[in-house]
Amino acid sequence: MFLLLSFSLNLYADDFDIFDKIEGPKVIENKKEGILSKLSKGADFNLVFRYYHFLKDIQDDTGEKDLRKDFASVMFEPKLKYDFRNTIVNFRGWIEYGNEKDTYKGIGDEPRDNSRNRRYLQLSELNTVSSFGNFELTLGKKSVKVGVSTLYSPADRFKVAEGNDPIDLKEIGLWQIRGDYFKNDTTYTLVFLPVYNESKVPSKITRWSGENDNESTSTEFDGVSEDDINKEVVNITPQNFSYLAKVKTILKGWDLFAAGYYGVSPYAVLRKDVNNSNKYYREHPMVSSISSGFATTYKKFEFHGEGYLQHSPQGKDDDFFNYVLGSTYTLDEWVQYIWLDRIDATIEYAGELVLKDQYADNYERSSRDQRAGRNNILGRFNAKVNEKFNLEWYFTRNFDDKGYMHHYGAIYKFKGGISLKAFFDFFDGPKDSYYGKWRNNDRFMTFLEYKF
Repeated sequence: MFLLLSFSLNLYADDFDIFDKIEGPKVIENKKEGILSKLSKGADFNLVFRYYHFLKDIQDDTGEKDLRKDFASVMFEPKLKYDFRNTIVNFRGWIEYGNEKDTYKGIGDEPRDNSRNRRYLQLSELNTVSSFGNFELTLGKKSVKVGVSTLYSPADRFKVAEGNDPIDLKEIGLWQIRGDYFKNDTTYTLVFLPVYNESKVPSKITRWSGENDNESTSTEFDGVSEDDINKEVVNITPQNFSYLAKVKTILKGWDLFAAGYYGVSPYAVLRKDVNNSNKYYREHPMVSSISSGFATTYKKFEFHGEGYLQHSPQGKDDDFFNYVLGSTYTLDEWVQYIWLDRIDATIEYAGELVLKDQYADNYERSSRDQRAGRNNILGRFNAKVNEKFNLEWYFTRNFDDKGYMHHYGAIYKFKGGISLKAFFDFFDGPKDSYYGKWRNNDRFMTFLEYKF
């Protein structure tokens, strides 16, 4: 997943009342704040107009792909926060419409949303957070963050994304019951996840499915026809419940965490039909995993790293260890001679070690081709010109399949909560590589946002 960093400036003003200096009795008027007043104080709204243009034509041997180059959408995203007594209610969602074909379908949300379609109305978060001294109880739909890495986090696998545009992702929360206990600099967390939802993926007729000679070829399991795969649904049953435990602390300037998980795998595997060798079943097996990581600073350097170990108890998937090491360096002195305020430069390397191959009977394909960060270098450079204007460059390269991506962008903030963002995305590599399949998807994007 790729994140865009935006900067904001908050202005604070202190009220001064000359009559506070006059001695004497004061009349205190108690006014009970209404619901609408509380909602307005905790409300943020974002209106986004999005346009993008593909720079190249694509080849289509099937006659089914959308060959257009220009696309646009509009999105309204409200964020509401209401607190009463010891409880905070949070809401976030969006209403969106665009001209992409075979992309939008349906409104609202349900606990088990298995549709790949982007919703016209999407509920992203709806939860209550209740405080009881050093303990917090969270009920509802909310994002789950585990890792500390900047660009790629092996530990952050428990996410659902709106991925019809696989580069411009939007995160969707998970239904959960969560408890957090705070003691000094340490937080203990337990999360119960009763529902498993998959991230949404692009339609087969869009450019993001790649240029395939056979449109029925699976995007997850190369060489297998999509028509021969039966996708099993992860039902809401006790045997499909997932559990996450995490401890994070600060120790002598080091941010540390450790986590354990048992539940539905975030990746699918392929099982052959014992009665028909040409038919397959796509399933998400149960797995167990442990992860840990650190982040610390030294002068103008920040260092971080994570490791994630996953085990498939029945051998339905690989056992593997995924890791990342990285650093961020801040330049804020000599860059002023080139009219910049600061530059934050981040470099990471992510790799994977397969400890045991998939071995269960009738299971023919593991999740290996779906897993990110197996042999990648990633980088991001953010240049802050001033409080209004920022530049960014992001890149990633896979050393195994030789595919790579470059992202160049600029962000300018106007008065009144209006900002303009413009980006270029470039892809290249062999046709069967992750980014190479999009080598004709180079594009220009622009966002006009109004926050109020």
